[in-house]
Amino acid sequence: MDPWQADVLHGALGEHADGSPAATEVAVIVPRQNGKGSILEAEALYSLFLTPARLLLWSAHEFKTAKEGFLRLVALVTNTDELRRKVKAVRQTTGEEGIELLDGSRVKFVARSRSSGRGFTGDEIFLDEAFALVSEQIAALFPTLAARSTRARIWYTSSAPHTDSAVLRKVCKRGRSGDAKRLAYFEWCAAPDADSGDVRAWLAANPAIGYRLSLEHTAAELDAMDEESFRLERLGIWHDDDFESVIDRRLWDRLKDSEAVIADPVAFAVDMPPDRGWTTIAAAGHSEQHEGRRHVEIVDRRRRSDWVVDRLVELYHRWAPCAIMIDARGPASSLIPALEAEGLRVTSEPVAGGEEIIVTTSASEMAAACGGFYDDVVHGSLVFRPTPELDAAAEAATQRPLGDQWAWSRQSGVDISPLVAVTLARHGLARFGRPAAARQEPAVLWG
Repeated sequence: MDPWQADVLHGALGEHADGSPAATEVAVIVPRQNGKGSILEAEALYSLFLTPARLLLWSAHEFKTAKEGFLRLVALVTNTDELRRKVKAVRQTTGEEGIELLDGSRVKFVARSRSSGRGFTGDEIFLDEAFALVSEQIAALFPTLAARSTRARIWYTSSAPHTDSAVLRKVCKRGRSGDAKRLAYFEWCAAPDADSGDVRAWLAANPAIGYRLSLEHTAAELDAMDEESFRLERLGIWHDDDFESVIDRRLWDRLKDSEAVIADPVAFAVDMPPDRGWTTIAAAGHSEQHEGRRHVEIVDRRRRSDWVVDRLVELYHRWAPCAIMIDARGPASSLIPALEAEGLRVTSEPVAGGEEIIVTTSASEMAAACGGFYDDVVHGSLVFRPTPELDAAAEAATQRPLGDQWAWSRQSGVDISPLVAVTLARHGLARFGRPAAARQEPAVLWG
């Protein structure tokens, strides 16, 4: 191994006196083609052949990348007599790639998805090309370590995070802070203000120059690539503030009022993250104490979703809301059939007499909801009763483009469903709010 690769393994594999890992997470952030894959190969061979590990999961953002890692490891094993004699099977079937030893230990290679890793109990997870990680994939893979907590370890290897690398950026920020007690963090990059043509910056960011990279090739990259790409991909330069929350925390904190009281008319909304681990119901109405301001709050938030339909029916009959909003393109849309079965009317058209309201499922409607909520925050025309879940969602909130507009992105690595729920509830109130009145039929409105 190169000296820097050996240093990473030496630093990452420290143990407590009882043999448990000192670091349960390891992150290696280094520009492309420096040899970070060899670190994973060495660790995989060590864990597979020299420790009691039973299952290793090696994942990449694309199948072809996971397949390449598989082929490299197979070559290392099959070309070494001492290792090859311990192999029971090398599985080449697409989707089943892996190596199984005679003692039952195995390494399995998967392309990351919402379901990859489910059903397995592993000792180590290798997350190659971690810049492409999204929160749903982490939700699928992390629980595989739960039953092996005494030696479980997860590895992140990647080049510098991109602007949309939400999960990896959070890992990197923890590593850079120095406060993460269970994270072994290794990063190579040039100084943010480095000159792109400075050879010293090339050497600082690329420990493999002189081993498998050359100054001549790096100079050729500088000539061929645009400067922004060169600084990210070869110098590893990224900025902590590239991915800051959309919502200014100072403005947000000024809107809090733990004593605030909601007044009619009210609108409700329900949302959940893609992994469906929690469901949030939010409300929006007018503020009793703050004239001219809308009031939003979390009404209920619990695990799973088996309680939601009954709760929404109860809230409907108690409050006669002007709207119950559900994002028709979001995870909570799966609740619609059950709501209809309870007699709640789901409509996308106005009904005769104007008793009901216009409902839309267009992307522009969600963009309007997010834009309206953001404007209320900036203008101070909102008040809310604070909860930790809503604060966390607002702090992590980022944007995804929708044409010339934007909506909240679920790729932040944090469950933002509390924020989505209050955003939709506020939109329902803004569009359809009017004094509560008797209805012939209930309605569930989806936006």
